[in-house]
Amino acid sequence: MPKVSIVLPVYNGEKYLRQSLDSILVQTMTDWELIIVNDCSTDQTAEIAEKYAQADERITVIHNRENRKLPGALNLGFAAARGRYLTWTSDDNLYLPDALQTMSRELDRRREVYMVRASMEYIDGDGRVIGQSEPYDNKKLYSFNCLGACFLYRREVPGLIGGYDESTFCVEDYDYWLRVVENCGDILPIDKILYQYRRHGGSLSELRRKQVNDQLAKLRLRYLDKIFSVLSGNQKELCRIFYNMKNSDNMTDEATERFKCAVPELRGETPYIDQQKYILFGAGEYGERAALMLGSQAAFFADSNTAKAGREKCGLKILSFADAVALAGEYSFMITVSGGAVYEIMAQLQKAGIRQYSVFVGETRLEAVE
Repeated sequence: MPKVSIVLPVYNGEKYLRQSLDSILVQTMTDWELIIVNDCSTDQTAEIAEKYAQADERITVIHNRENRKLPGALNLGFAAARGRYLTWTSDDNLYLPDALQTMSRELDRRREVYMVRASMEYIDGDGRVIGQSEPYDNKKLYSFNCLGACFLYRREVPGLIGGYDESTFCVEDYDYWLRVVENCGDILPIDKILYQYRRHGGSLSELRRKQVNDQLAKLRLRYLDKIFSVLSGNQKELCRIFYNMKNSDNMTDEATERFKCAVPELRGETPYIDQQKYILFGAGEYGERAALMLGSQAAFFADSNTAKAGREKCGLKILSFADAVALAGEYSFMITVSGGAVYEIMAQLQKAGIRQYSVFVGETRLEAVE
């Protein structure tokens, strides 16, 4: 029985697959098995996987007869896994050499812990480091999927919480981590970079952004009571989550009302009005998007950064916050910042006596909820 079982689900991953496999072969801990699940690839994935399996008896390949998508492929792989500890990786990501040894050592040492996770760095399509993950906190897991892609858990975990939910495609990992925390206790963070996560235009998250957001909203609705409990009093974060969920097909009126009760400032949002002239609060990326979509309806920008006041963006003058508020009788206001900053602008406007505003948080169309 190997100490660690690694499942690698892959669909048309020929571009980076060899690099991913090589990062496993050079692990300092050699007591592992790798189960590659080829999910009906149409490129050279199958040939690459078989070549590696022929060269190393620790590697086996499962060829699906039908495309099962990621959670289904994971379940097939783990059904064949024999290891004491379990993990999975992706065809475009890389382990650093001591990843398996470091994580398995922690599980050996901490018998009460069911799962560990390690820090990771982000690389681009060419392998250049472009950033790193932030520190992990179990409470933050109810805000967003902050766990990352480098982890190891005991083989008892699937027996306690089940397999990957195939109805949660695109957020299957997030759903699984939440179930781990709910049923097995806190996940132990390892403050060491052991993994490289590749960010590139062909990744699943980039190609399926709308589907991811819809599935994420559905998952959050399932954990809404816990979200409000853990984040009680954190209006800024609740506001961010609300706007992340707002335009999802899965958002409900009941959930919307719960958010508005928790964050009263949300009640100040008014629908976008055709032909109305707007001052856009936020002269950054989202403000530029909103200005392009509004066209002649955009009258000014406003920004809390006083250094921007008096400048122009998209042909519009940038006003200071105070100057913009002074024009309240002549223009409507639209908040045009990222979801994490919406609450701060709402609170500023409310404090200045502005009770109504539209909100644009980067959607492809202008919408608001009454």
